[in-house]
Amino acid sequence: MIKLVQCIHAKPDMPAATFRAAWRQYGELLEGLRDVLGIKEIELTTTLSVEANVTLMLNRATAKPFDAMAEIWWERANILEDALETPEGQAAVARLNTLQEEFMDLPRCVFFFAFQEASADS
Repeated sequence: MIKLVQCIHAKPDMPAATFRAAWRQYGELLEGLRDVLGIKEIELTTTLSVEANVTLMLNRATAKPFDAMAEIWWERANILEDALETPEGQAAVARLNTLQEEFMDLPRCVFFFAFQEASADS
């Protein structure tokens, strides 16, 4: 499986409730574009606002956690490539990009493609 991993930081000073509402809207848009983009699976995760995350960050001297993470999966890379060659696929990506710009601090976000390795139990 090929997946696009998106590690997201909210725009500076954006209230958590506003970010989470935009994040839900982003997830709904992704779901609505599943067929157009040939997406097999979508997994959205938000970071918990818990003391354990602060402790972990301080103890391990790491950067501030991301606010959310998305994993968007395809069976094969060519499925996405083919979708992006269509007018519908290009319009879908444009809609996603526009929404991302509204609530994501893009210079601090990290996006990358990865290959999902099969587990030893598979």
